[in-house]
Amino acid sequence: MKHQRTLSLHHLTALDVAPIDLPAYAAQAGCDYVGVFCDLPGVKAAGYPTLSPGESEQQFREALIAHDISVNNLELFQIRPDTEIYEFREGLAMGNRLGARQITVHMHDTNPTRSVAAFSELCRIAEDYGLDVALEFTSFSAVRTLEEALTLLRAANRANGRVALDLLHFFRNGGTLNAIHSLEPHELGYVQVCDGMYQTPEDLYAEAVKNRMLPGDGEFPIRQVLSMIPDHIIVDIEVPQMRFKEQGISARSRIALAVERTIRTFTPR
Repeated sequence: MKHQRTLSLHHLTALDVAPIDLPAYAAQAGCDYVGVFCDLPGVKAAGYPTLSPGESEQQFREALIAHDISVNNLELFQIRPDTEIYEFREGLAMGNRLGARQITVHMHDTNPTRSVAAFSELCRIAEDYGLDVALEFTSFSAVRTLEEALTLLRAANRANGRVALDLLHFFRNGGTLNAIHSLEPHELGYVQVCDGMYQTPEDLYAEAVKNRMLPGDGEFPIRQVLSMIPDHIIVDIEVPQMRFKEQGISARSRIALAVERTIRTFTPR
């Protein structure tokens, strides 16, 4: 199916795939990029498969080359009140070695002054490694809405600062199509696509990390959102489908279905 968008496969779509195998799955599904987790504070403890400097990084880099895949984003850089930003240097260095475009940040500090300073400092250091810094607002962080993310981003005023637009968190936190007009093109790092119903589920976390709806199965106006997003912005496919895994559907099939459904949202009917 021909299309104009550049696609990235987020590891959350199939966490049962080892990081070193993700580039092969992405290439087979028609993606150009992947989004991966690296061994940063709190990431491995949350149960995510991670990349670490050394052998796993080398194997992953070889897989990227073999399948002609690049890294869109490296996760997850979590900023808390006691975070020492310089401790992220090892993760930033790995992102540079892997040729990543950007890192993804969650802000867990409710102090506006401190959070702006920390984000600004991370942007400053990341620039030395050739990385953009994408602030993802979520239902589980101190920055929950696009408006809050843009306020922080603009206060930090760093050339490599960006916002990551996850449609699930956008609509779960009151986002509207009109709000997207407030985004300047240079402020958007990438957009993450999935679907959902407008009625909020009982367990927001389980929805976000285990069972999102395939594009086209829910109520989110994905086609309208993507029509407002410049064509050069990467579309990141983040559709975990634990329910299908439990039914015995392979990771390859789940990934292919998520990619196919995403492409349908921006191709002519």
